[in-house]
Amino acid sequence: MPTGDYLEGAAVFALMLAGTSAAAALICRRRLPWLHGAPRLLALGVSTTLGILAVHMLPGTLGLLSRGAVLATTALLALATTLVPATRSPEAPGVRATPPPPAVGRGSWVAAVIGAAFTITFGLAMAIDQAVLAPGSVDVLNFHLPGVGAWMQSGSIWGVENFLADVAPGNYPNSGDVVLLAAVLPWSNDFLSHLSIYPFWALAGVAVYALATELRAPRPAAISAACLLLTIPVVAIPALVQSFPDAMLLASFGTGLLFLLRHYRSGATAELVLAALALGLAFGTKWYGVSSVAVVFAVWAVASLLGRRGLATVARQGALIVGLVTLGGGFWLLRNWVGSQNPFFPVELSLLGIEIFAAPRDLVREVYGFTIAGYIDDPGVWEGAILPQYRDALAAAGIILVAGTLIALASLGARLRGLAGRGPLVALAVLVALLGLAYSVTPYTAAGLDGDPVLVGANARYLIPALLVGAALAAWSTATVRWGALAFGLLALPALVDGARLASDGSNSGAVLEARQWLLGAAAMALLSVAGWSLVGARPWLAGAARGRIAVAIGALLAAIVFIGSEIQQRFNDSRYLGGDPTTDYLLTRAPDGNVVGLVRNWDNAGIAPPLPAFGPRYGNEVEYVGEYVDEMQRQYPDRAEFVAALAEGAYDYLLIGRGIPARPFVKEEGWAQSAGFERVVASERLALYRAR
Repeated sequence: MPTGDYLEGAAVFALMLAGTSAAAALICRRRLPWLHGAPRLLALGVSTTLGILAVHMLPGTLGLLSRGAVLATTALLALATTLVPATRSPEAPGVRATPPPPAVGRGSWVAAVIGAAFTITFGLAMAIDQAVLAPGSVDVLNFHLPGVGAWMQSGSIWGVENFLADVAPGNYPNSGDVVLLAAVLPWSNDFLSHLSIYPFWALAGVAVYALATELRAPRPAAISAACLLLTIPVVAIPALVQSFPDAMLLASFGTGLLFLLRHYRSGATAELVLAALALGLAFGTKWYGVSSVAVVFAVWAVASLLGRRGLATVARQGALIVGLVTLGGGFWLLRNWVGSQNPFFPVELSLLGIEIFAAPRDLVREVYGFTIAGYIDDPGVWEGAILPQYRDALAAAGIILVAGTLIALASLGARLRGLAGRGPLVALAVLVALLGLAYSVTPYTAAGLDGDPVLVGANARYLIPALLVGAALAAWSTATVRWGALAFGLLALPALVDGARLASDGSNSGAVLEARQWLLGAAAMALLSVAGWSLVGARPWLAGAARGRIAVAIGALLAAIVFIGSEIQQRFNDSRYLGGDPTTDYLLTRAPDGNVVGLVRNWDNAGIAPPLPAFGPRYGNEVEYVGEYVDEMQRQYPDRAEFVAALAEGAYDYLLIGRGIPARPFVKEEGWAQSAGFERVVASERLALYRAR
């Protein structure tokens, strides 16, 4: 990327991020001035994310998505927030003082601090290792970032874009992909997209800590619980290696739960509003976010009624929650309704045997979409396939949280008579059970052929919302026994090491952390710690310093960030997806922009997935799947005549033809393409690239 293009994109990105962050800070200061510490950080994180979504989705819904439109919308957002009135009281109305967390010994704090330092070092080491590596995840290359490319080229987010046949990833809730869009659009390049998920990984840990302390868990135990969640491989790998938006779901889900509990205690409407918007982010990020938020709402409604809040109050607040969740993440259901005639496509929706929304036959789900519940009575499959995958996906960190959750549930069951006034604990216990049940019946939790589930570990991330709640309960349970916090912290330390090891040894994720990355991560953590302490100590100096000195310091910091970013993007783009396959290498180097590329048939996952590389380094090519929509589902053309007619209509410059699963030396679509005037340019075992004569 030329230096001028990089600097121009950096300016666009900085202005967008500064505007949305400033708007979030102003709203939190005016409407939630009583928040401090972790709750305030989470409120700022959710508000900033909502702002980022707003300034991209508003022009996107109008078909005007562009860098200029995003900057204009950012300016309007910043201006609008200045009109928000400040609350009259600096304290949450009706708030009841929460007793301080139980006091614990110094040993508990030592274990917690060591665990936190290790977890932060792990995250920084992963960032250093992955900074210049292009994401290689099948999901990211097949639909997450290709969908972002389609949005940028069309200027609209209304389209349902699928680059594969017989599946419907284009119908996923896409709020997480809007965050990826925010990191790609300024440069028309994805060098920053994978790093944009890292803040949500950290915020998910903050959410666990805040949720646990809201339950009056000992603070060291809350820290250990947060670190355990972050080092579970199926949490760390999607966030730190694969660029999946699951971490955004976890952070917003945990934030929503926190502010629901705080609203129960304080009665502040502003906290209920923030809770609902945070849950809306989770609702709009993944399909399992939809089910998880629905379970939360059901538990909240029943708990509120049992807590004698009054039917009218619960109905009014429930309507507010539903409306704000819809505002925060419901657009994608509307998009699906408009584009596919079914908000929940490709799932049929029926009520009492009456079809409400039809759906086509889902061939992939029929063959591969098995559930964990479906194997509940098959010990052989559990022993041979499911449990070993859980071991790698959850590691000791996840196993300790599972055990801690079960201990907490048992402790609550044994103390029901002494839980008067502790309704939130009981509600969270019920929530954990229901989220676990929802996970067990979710399609693809045991994905694979019948009797051979091969994606149990990868899809164990659908269980993490339950484990997030369980982590807070596990931290709370340490206060019920003597030395509980110390024991929990000491057990956590080797479990953190095990989780980080399995997340970075190359076997699960492809990422390999060696001594160099660990040392650099530790050095970065030390520098950040020194900088943080220096900033705290420099407050008096900053208060009295001349504005010129402060401006110079800020300018120097920004210059350093811009320089580091320039180095990262240069190294990233020097090798971005090159060497993955000769067909994609050709497109990246000899046809990088200005072409229409048609994707044909399917391909195995043994190598690079072609949709994203086909867009070119700067998303300059238009990429489409050459297929037909039958009952709103993308299908392959069944015969030559229809295929050749589609080629003529699409005016394709190149065809990138998958050679099937398993790969074959020649597939029929290659012969059809040759008969339509296309010639083969280059081929591999998996893919063949054809060019129009």
